Amino acid sequence: MKLTPPTRPHPPRPPPSAPRRALAHCSQLAAHLPQKVVSTNYDDSATKANVLLQAHFSRTKLPLELQADQSEVLLKLPRLLQACVNVISSNGWLKPALAAMELSQMATQGLWDRDSSLLQVLTD
Repeated sequence: MKLTPPTRPHPPRPPPSAPRRALAHCSQLAAHLPQKVVSTNYDDSATKANVLLQAHFSRTKLPLELQADQSEVLLKLPRLLQACVNVISSNGWLKPALAAMELSQMATQGLWDRDSSLLQVLTD
């Protein structure tokens, strides 16, 4: 006679992985940002960068899963914005060039353009 081990009805679920937690945090964060995030696909890098940049401008505390991603975005952003300013300016488009320069200032200062400049001197 062959003995079979007892079976469980359902195996225990593994804990959520870090990427899943990051996506969940991203969607929760998007609900509280000043600018509405149109896409709900938080796997999309453009959507995630949008959320992380808005969190930076709003000086929102992020969970650990998103802090590394935000740091990576912020490290690459100055070169990207400078390239945008160069291309836009070389085509003679004044308003878009000014908007790109303003976005560059926002990224450097970690503030929205409408925020008081006195917030630059305050640190956490």
